[in-house]
Amino acid sequence: ALLSWNCNLDTGEFVTAMMLAKDDQEFLDGVKEEILQQAEQTARENGYQPEEYYLENYRDIAAEWSNYAVSFDENGMNVGFSPYEIACYAVGPQTFTVGYQTLSPWLSDAGKQTLNLAAEQ
Repeated sequence: ALLSWNCNLDTGEFVTAMMLAKDDQEFLDGVKEEILQQAEQTARENGYQPEEYYLENYRDIAAEWSNYAVSFDENGMNVGFSPYEIACYAVGPQTFTVGYQTLSPWLSDAGKQTLNLAAEQ
């Protein structure tokens, strides 16, 4: 199972992805659309339609991305779904990375500071 916990290394405080948002709904919707775009591309690259590759309610699951494993690294925000959460076990865990450039418009100034991103990005 994929799990994640994020802490601000400067303060030691627990951080959730939603704590970084400028507008919660825009953040949720924007990341969901990015996940769906990447998921659909992955399905096509594997020779399937998204509805064949992922569970039938994969779009609803993607909309709830903030409830799954969210972590941050040098490339951006990673959203991970364990096997059977969004796709069958055979395709393994599914992880989607939303790069900081894509993520930046949805982040508050405090969120950008927490992630050590320039406020003007």
